[in-house]
Amino acid sequence: MRRHSFCGVPFCFLGRAIMKSLNVNGVEREFAPDEMPTTLSGLLKILDLEAAVAVAEIDGAIVRPEDFAQTELTEGQSIELVRFVGGG
Repeated sequence: MRRHSFCGVPFCFLGRAIMKSLNVNGVEREFAPDEMPTTLSGLLKILDLEAAVAVAEIDGAIVRPEDFAQTELTEGQSIELVRFVGGG
């Protein structure tokens, strides 16, 4: 019988934390369970992106900037982010 050990965070197995992940722009990003962003705004903050210059798509659906703070994230989602850059 396997025994689960506690390693200071929820969801541990044999002393190793089980990470949660999001696929952001084709790259899997892992987070400790207590550090995974719960909203799109939280993810943008972690990535140091301003909502005013970002376009977001979650699992193929465009998310309006005014909805970023209310848009909840769940493990395994696919998120595409585009940042507008000025120039000429």
